[in-house]
Amino acid sequence: MNEWLNHAALQIVRILPGSFDPFIPPGLDRRPKVFGIGFHKTGTTTLGCALRMLGYRVQKGRAFNHPRKVAIPEPVNIDKLWDAVRPLLPLYGAFEDNPWPLLFRHVDQACPGAKFVFTHRAPQRWIRSASRYFAKRNNATLDLIYGSRNFRIAGSEAIAVARYEQHNTEIREYFRSRPQDILEWDLEAQPEWEPLCRFLGCPVPRCDFPHANSGKLRIISPDAAAA
Repeated sequence: MNEWLNHAALQIVRILPGSFDPFIPPGLDRRPKVFGIGFHKTGTTTLGCALRMLGYRVQKGRAFNHPRKVAIPEPVNIDKLWDAVRPLLPLYGAFEDNPWPLLFRHVDQACPGAKFVFTHRAPQRWIRSASRYFAKRNNATLDLIYGSRNFRIAGSEAIAVARYEQHNTEIREYFRSRPQDILEWDLEAQPEWEPLCRFLGCPVPRCDFPHANSGKLRIISPDAAAA
């Protein structure tokens, strides 16, 4: 009976907006936790939408040192960031967007059996997207990622690409002997359910694969996405 109730509850999670997450008991999902560890602008929002549609309760990142956001004492470092976000781990089944890509080593140690989804795209396509999205904006997360105060991607493209490639290299090296624990996924080349569902052991949904574009979710078919 309990298993049936858990299954029914996860089906409800698929259709509820994320604002309902605080009211959903965190222990319903007994599947291994899933962490999106690809850099920003590699399809992280699309991944989050897809995981939500698979019934995961998704934590979409955590900003810090902004007005009304988590305050981390300066100078901010990875260990301080980990201490700030670690309490979120029991509350969700899946995690995507910053700061989780920066913490892949920490969450791997904290969550035995977790699954990791490494989204990526060609560096030149990535920097065009990142430059367009962030332009001259800056925030504390970008400062930490790129190691510079008031960092702006626009005008610092070479530095940003080098950091992006460094991140990708670190992930591949870290998981080199554990291919069963990580899905390396170019969402631009393969925008479809099959890679993710095969990796997570989930049945393929009967709805089209989601594609998040400019902050707005559009449901499109794989053929249309590839066009």
